[in-house]
Amino acid sequence: DITDANLMATDTIFSITAVGEVPAVDGPSAGALMTLIMISALNHEQLNDSVTMTGTIDQYGNVGAVGGIVEKAQAAKDSGKELFLLPRENRRLVQYSYVEKNIGGFSIIERRPVIIDAKPYIEENIGIRVEYVDSIEDVMYYAFDGSKSNSP
Repeated sequence: DITDANLMATDTIFSITAVGEVPAVDGPSAGALMTLIMISALNHEQLNDSVTMTGTIDQYGNVGAVGGIVEKAQAAKDSGKELFLLPRENRRLVQYSYVEKNIGGFSIIERRPVIIDAKPYIEENIGIRVEYVDSIEDVMYYAFDGSKSNSP
């Protein structure tokens, strides 16, 4: 419903070209971004170059969780992006605090998980704006210069 293209009998191959060295862009983490690129090409719409994202995509257009979001946010910031779209399922980051106890001359270090909100953590520690997305429609809102009529 997003495009009027019928691609049932079509194979699509993505070729990524960059000026400098780029780490691999593959796997399910790139699914939502590759979907966005395909929609852009089929609809002849220019993407907002200051926006990037990570996330899986399912057949219904839902954007799903991935790993390594802090590293991906840093890579987005390092490449000059201003907005990092993150699957809402990734809104919780697990950080660990260490508590040291001295018992009978032994030091025991206990690692305790602490759940934090990814958005403020990434914005404050990496310096890139973050918005959570649930669906490809949410992604399109931000990726096409916020020109869609309804905000997610």
